[in-house]
Amino acid sequence: MQVNALSTKGLVHNYEVTVPAADLQRQIETRLKGMLATVQMPGFRPGKVPLAVVEKRYGTSVLGEVVEETVNTAAMKAVSEKGLRPATEPKVEFVGMPSEVPATKDLVFKMEVEIIPAIEPMDFSKLSFEKMVVEASDSDISEALERIAKGNRKQEPAAADYAAKLGDVTTIDFDGSVGGVKRDGMKGEDFPLELGSNRFIPGFEEQLVGVKAGDKRDVKVTFPKDYHATELAGAEAIFAIDVKAVSTMAAPSIDDELAKAAGFETLDALKKHLGEQISQNFGQVSRAIIKRKLMDALADGHSFDVPPTLATREFEQLWAQVSQAKLAGQLDDEDKGKSDEQLKADYQNIANRRVRLGLLLSEVARKNKIEINREDVRKAIIQEAMRFPGQEKKVVDYYTKDASAREQLTAPMLEEKVVDLILSKAKTTDKKVTRDQLQKAAE
Repeated sequence: MQVNALSTKGLVHNYEVTVPAADLQRQIETRLKGMLATVQMPGFRPGKVPLAVVEKRYGTSVLGEVVEETVNTAAMKAVSEKGLRPATEPKVEFVGMPSEVPATKDLVFKMEVEIIPAIEPMDFSKLSFEKMVVEASDSDISEALERIAKGNRKQEPAAADYAAKLGDVTTIDFDGSVGGVKRDGMKGEDFPLELGSNRFIPGFEEQLVGVKAGDKRDVKVTFPKDYHATELAGAEAIFAIDVKAVSTMAAPSIDDELAKAAGFETLDALKKHLGEQISQNFGQVSRAIIKRKLMDALADGHSFDVPPTLATREFEQLWAQVSQAKLAGQLDDEDKGKSDEQLKADYQNIANRRVRLGLLLSEVARKNKIEINREDVRKAIIQEAMRFPGQEKKVVDYYTKDASAREQLTAPMLEEKVVDLILSKAKTTDKKVTRDQLQKAAE
């Protein structure tokens, strides 16, 4: 095999690779001879088919297989010989190749390789950050207890003359129509509706405030313009309501009994758990803030070209999201009013930044031998499976069999390990702040 350099432009290297016809023919003959013992053809006993006959029958298909394998092997060998670190799969363009057996023509192809740039990570010890620290307050714990109590509310039938309020549950029959025509899917019986839950169309539940058991009422609403059923979007509707019953939602007392219902022996034990959980949640928010600042610092501290194909792929993914948001009228405020040309320029810069940071973190991981081990993979798969109750085995099987899916699942874990390493080298000081200050920083 002969490899000739053609051109180099930035991170893109072009080569021409020549594989002699004699090498191809040797591989073809070896494969054909390997078929002799098992090939079956009319007029010949098994194992007695002449090589020339097998070559005539299967030579073309074997040639195609050999060429494909040879290109892959030759490309990898060429990359290795040149000491390159490819960022993507090499692009191959055939210049010349044999079309029949025996092979008498050299296999010649051009190969374009985009390489990972030389990356020299900055001195992380020169970085400094403030870590926002928030301690769980008594009011934070009280709010959490009230949410638990609310989640354990029980319905209690209201008196016959009781007028429903927000937070109460009305049991209703409803029958809706649009333009006087009743529609499928707009009718229900004995439906329990908590007023203020926003389960129904905007404006529906508010019109039931004040109803009593036995009341009948017409509720007039307008379907949202972005309603999922397009034939109803923006349409005015009338629902005939028959109130069957009204119930209040009584919250239990915040005491040891509530704690036991939540799985704790005492209220103090529940409070301690909630305090730890709240502090952990604050810590996660603080971690996200400091990570964002770290990424900004890394982006500002490193400048190197990125492989064009990686940047293009990242941009195309971003632009697909932007285009979809634009069609739905959901562009970010800072993007509204910008031309497509300006948006594309902005998001190309974002794509370049993402790729650059990804390559930098990968290089830090490589130089520091940071890896995802089997236990990491196992934990990641189990955590993902727990998100799909009843389908755990399917999820585990999927990630066990699909290496690409596993890599996508564990990639964030590797990133977090690298971030931990960098932060351990940087100077980090704690700064006590309030919950509001933390939330404002997170926004």
